[in-house]
Amino acid sequence: MEVTGDTADEIFPERKGIKSQVKKLNYDIIHFFVERAPEYYEDIINIYRNFPFDLVIADVAFTAIPFITSLMKIPVIGIGVFPLTEKSKDLAPAGLAITPAQSFVGRIKQKALHYLADEVLFKNSNKVMWKLMEKHGVDHNHLTLFDLLVKNSTILLQSGTQGFEYTRSDLGKNIRFIGPILPYSSGAKKAECFDSRLNQYKKMWYW
Repeated sequence: MEVTGDTADEIFPERKGIKSQVKKLNYDIIHFFVERAPEYYEDIINIYRNFPFDLVIADVAFTAIPFITSLMKIPVIGIGVFPLTEKSKDLAPAGLAITPAQSFVGRIKQKALHYLADEVLFKNSNKVMWKLMEKHGVDHNHLTLFDLLVKNSTILLQSGTQGFEYTRSDLGKNIRFIGPILPYSSGAKKAECFDSRLNQYKKMWYW
């Protein structure tokens, strides 16, 4: 199933009637990603019959990753194309834009936010993913969806540098930071772009 932002309401017309943002987020995660996992896995199996590959390289949001590594025993290199989503005891849940807590009370708050994210916000998404994995005999260890994809990648090549991430004492051992993901370049030198109007100022500010 090919679902994009432009076709979502056409393929899933009931989505338009969902008013709650939390419910709509879970709906999108379940229908766009989670329920596609067995379909992706079936595609991979079909490809393997004609092309017995030794390695898979996939976007870390590719929900068939746990199926490939667990059932096919084939390594998967995940590519982290968005900020690292792996859960950490040192941080609040990913996506909340909350800086790491330094105080005891702050750490308790972070722990409470993790519980809220796991047991309320993404509870439905996690349950659907776990049921699909159980149906196919894949262990999930009650990891959340975002952790499942990171931790089931044999190696995760995370875009960016570790210095841009908050310090994590429990960073996964399978994670490697690889800097920016840049488009292909032929290596040919190009003329530098410089606007002569810049010479009329002593100081410049960029934003």
